[in-house]
Order: sequence, then structure tokens, then C-alpha cells
Amino acid sequence: MHTKRYFLVLLLTLLLAACGGEQPAVEEAVVGDVEAGETAVPAEAPAPGVPNSDSAGSPVTYTIIQDESEVRFTLSEELRGNPTTVVGRSNQIRGTIGLDLSQPAAAQISPIVIDAASLATDENMRNRAIGRFILVTSSYPEITFTPTGITGLPDSVTIGEPVSLSISGDLAITNVTLPVVFETTVTAVSDTRLEGHASTTIQRANYNLTIPSVPAVANVAEDILLEIDFVAEAN
Repeated sequence: MHTKRYFLVLLLTLLLAACGGEQPAVEEAVVGDVEAGETAVPAEAPAPGVPNSDSAGSPVTYTIIQDESEVRFTLSEELRGNPTTVVGRSNQIRGTIGLDLSQPAAAQISPIVIDAASLATDENMRNRAIGRFILVTSSYPEITFTPTGITGLPDSVTIGEPVSLSISGDLAITNVTLPVVFETTVTAVSDTRLEGHASTTIQRANYNLTIPSVPAVANVAEDILLEIDFVAEAN
């Protein structure tokens, strides 16, 4: 059927050419015939699995809410001969998370910055020693964690369902910067609110965090547990 149709079109074209007639109508007929044919090639379609740019979501910026967040360090020591667990706390933490709940693999985290001078324990004398001699906050007022990678992100995030992941990055304390990994759990409580917990353990000696010689203090542990409880809300 198609062979006969094209033969007739070709014959008509030759006749028109011999008579000096115009061919646009014939060309339109050929194009229309191909478009109507069963072997017509459809317009280019999106590759499977690749979202259409018109429908892809955009990352939302979630900002850490200081009043609802807390950063802590925990270590053990002997104070006046008694085993003591020392906990320093602060809510002076800032940072942002860029996240599209439908495509979390593209999540980005800004540097997380802590006001070192605001860290406080239950002993004023210890707090002064930490600020003046250990963290030297007059010269190094901030502790900064700069994320470099995230592993464990799911294909999508379900509201109310916790997600466990690992955040690697560089932790800067005073004049020392070393790589660490924070084990993290994050829950999207709603489209506009994230809640999470992150923790890692560092070695005091690796950061040159030397304890001043004080008669009342002894056997300060090398391990320091760092934790962040955070709440972040969409801007």
C-alpha cells in the first residue's frame, strides 16, 4: 500500500515538473503522508528515570533555630577525688540545611558554627579555665564543622520517619582542623521543620586540648563526646 502511494506521488511530481508547475503542495503531501504513517518517529521523550525540569522540586533552606537547639561536650574527670561527668552546653549554634524532601540525595549542609565562649558547665572555675587555657576563646572564638560528604541518604523522605546517615567533614577547634564523622538521625517533622541528633567522639590530645594543672582536678579523659540536638525550620 505504501509503495503504490509513493509511486503515485513520484509520478505526479514528474508530471508537474514537466509542466513547470509548483511543488510545495506535493512536498506537503509527502510530509503529511510520513507523519500519518505507522513508522513516524515521535518527538524526543525524556530519558527514563530523569525528572522533567519543569516538575523537579527545588531545595528548601532550613535554618537552625538556636532557642530549640543545643550543642554539648561530655567527658569524665576526678574533681576533688570524686569521679565526675563534665557536660558543657550551648545553644549558640548556627548553620543551614538545603533539602528537597523528594530528592534528598542532593542535600547540602553549610558550615556549622558554634560560639566557643558560650560553652558552659556547672562549675564557674572550670568554665574560666576552658575559655582561657583550653579553647583560648579570645583567639579562637568559634568552633566550626565544615561538612564534606553525606552517606546514607534515602531516595525520598517520609514525613515523621527518622533517617539515619553519616556526615563527614572537617572539625576546627582552636588552630587544629581534623576530619571527623558525625553519626546523625534526622526526622522531617513536617514540610517546614527538621529535628535531629548528631554525635562524634574526638581525642583531646589530637586537638592539643591540654588541661591546666589544678590540684582539685585529675584523670581527665582523653575521649570527648560531641553532640548536637538541632531543630531547623524552613525560611
